[in-house]
Amino acid sequence: MNELPRKLPIWPGAPGASSPRKHVLQRHGPDCAIAAAATITGFTYDEAASVAFSLRAEGLGGMRPPMIVKLLYRLSETPWRIEWLTRTRVRLAATVFPDHLVLACIASPWLRHHHAIVARERVIYDGSLETPVSPAEHPHKDWYPVWLLDAVLRRP
Repeated sequence: MNELPRKLPIWPGAPGASSPRKHVLQRHGPDCAIAAAATITGFTYDEAASVAFSLRAEGLGGMRPPMIVKLLYRLSETPWRIEWLTRTRVRLAATVFPDHLVLACIASPWLRHHHAIVARERVIYDGSLETPVSPAEHPHKDWYPVWLLDAVLRRP
């Protein structure tokens, strides 16, 4: 298990990466970050979970940004940056995401519950839902995006 997955030439912003290769579904309640990481990088759930569990052995876990940044980096070998959105307080239903795939954390209005999703413009790929939906159709449309993770692309 805990092996690095095969490398795939896809990451947000790469040619042809305007939508994920596969909308990966969660297998358990608290594994939304694993499903989102698999969706945005093009890896399978099992490959992303293997890397996530190896990070847990290193003391990183949960849905904190450092863990997810490291998970995405190990999967894609691409640096990632975080953009905090806590001051904007725009509800998910009114959010327009960038024109390329980003991993976002959404939170309940009381910040008691968090959930990881992958989004592009007005489409959300949520591992807890069978099909992609618009922000206005999402079950948590009244929640707020808290932060986004975006690939830092190296320009030639």
